[in-house]
Amino acid sequence: MSGYNLAAVLAGLPDDLIKPPVLPPPTMPSGPGPFGLPIPNPNYHP
Repeated sequence: MSGYNLAAVLAGLPDDLIKPPVLPPPTMPSGPGPFGLPIPNPNYHP
């Protein structure tokens, strides 16, 4: 148990305040195609 959780439990806070907030997964800007706009790579030579 981390100190953050231990302090919250000792303070008598409810469980939803004990857990740190969960950030949503980062989303890429959507464009044509399933993965958005392709980023050109100047180092790529087929």
